[in-house]
Amino acid sequence: MGTDIPKQVRIRTDPEADLGHRYESIEQAADFYGVSKTKAVVFACHDIRQLVDGVETVLSRDDLTPNQKAEIAEIFAARGVEVTVDETVSMGFNE
Repeated sequence: MGTDIPKQVRIRTDPEADLGHRYESIEQAADFYGVSKTKAVVFACHDIRQLVDGVETVLSRDDLTPNQKAEIAEIFAARGVEVTVDETVSMGFNE
């Protein structure tokens, strides 16, 4: 964190500017967490980083097949979060 933290941050939710979905998302987060809208935004911001880290950990496991990893990636993909699986395949030849 720096010293340039503002005292207040606002999120535009003007439905005329097609931003009403933001308010709905914030309300849904507040309902989900059972807290105020401000705390819900903070919780969601914190939790998404932990969720992404957890998905990356799961997808890096060696005991999952590429198909299983692709299914997991598809389940966790969401707006703003793209989950892709890139498996490097190499072949060796026995002499």
